[in-house]
Amino acid sequence: MRYSFGPSGPVREVTTLAKPHETVALTVTLASKHPPPATQTMRRDDPTAALPPTTLSTEDLKGCWQCVCWPIFSACEYKRPDGRDTLWHEGCLFPLLVGYKEAWDRVAPDSNAFRKRGKDDVINYNPACPGCFCFGMGCSWRWCKC
Repeated sequence: MRYSFGPSGPVREVTTLAKPHETVALTVTLASKHPPPATQTMRRDDPTAALPPTTLSTEDLKGCWQCVCWPIFSACEYKRPDGRDTLWHEGCLFPLLVGYKEAWDRVAPDSNAFRKRGKDDVINYNPACPGCFCFGMGCSWRWCKC
């Protein structure tokens, strides 16, 4: 579901894992100066629900990244969070100088794995070292968290 607050507000997207005959709730409320009630019920589809301590947030993964895939390809990209469960990768592939923009969605609500939207590619981030990961014949690392 995509929504925005007013015609000029930023577009937000909420995505849940597809399950047959499952309904999900999306509650949009105005910001309040009052704290939330002392007791709350949090459901799997609640985008404001706290993540488990070992689960990385998309904010933990944002920044400028370098990727090298042996023997000849590399990429510079910016990973931008879009909500709780989506990371956008925007960058340039070298030596071809081809730009790209791809959405990666969290595999499960408490997972550190993200799957490229529409593909089978999966990145598993390690909470002990969220700024670096290796895959096949390549590695990727974060230069800065901006």
